[in-house]
Amino acid sequence: MLSNKELFDGIAIYVHVAQRGSFSRAAERLGHSNSFISKAVSKLEKRLGLRLLNRSTRSLSMTEAGKVYFDSCTKIVIDAQNAEHSLSELQQSPRGLLKISVPISFGLSYLHTFLPVFANQYPEIQLEIDLDEGYVDIVADGYDAVIRVGNLQSSELVARKIMSSCGVSVASAEYLFRKGSSGLGRP
Repeated sequence: MLSNKELFDGIAIYVHVAQRGSFSRAAERLGHSNSFISKAVSKLEKRLGLRLLNRSTRSLSMTEAGKVYFDSCTKIVIDAQNAEHSLSELQQSPRGLLKISVPISFGLSYLHTFLPVFANQYPEIQLEIDLDEGYVDIVADGYDAVIRVGNLQSSELVARKIMSSCGVSVASAEYLFRKGSSGLGRP
């Protein structure tokens, strides 16, 4: 049984040789020597047990087996190139759905200042924000991020402190006079 690496050895090189009709043009395109390209195709033919190319000193042509193999391999190479292109596009500009859960008080107090900036910076991201105070199962509920106030309950989660806040108690002088200067309700 072939490993995944061995399975794909030589395929892209063979496709380039067949497309260009020349070992030297494929070598130039791929940045390798002619001998490297020739050896890679020969190794592929040996592994397959079939001759893919008819070679002469002046020409190169595909055998019938080579044409069939070329058609299938071209699809594989194009799919691999498209997959890499898709990933590079993702690195250029984030896109897709971002699902987060935030406490109601946090959402009402802070998100209105951050959301317009975020939307301008990342126009291809769609936000789904759930205002929820309770426990959510991040994985089962499909959240990308959850914001909570206080201490983290589960050690299985990764937490990052995003901000600090200070509580301030305020009271009128009249209230403090009525309830006592400690403000604890004792006369």
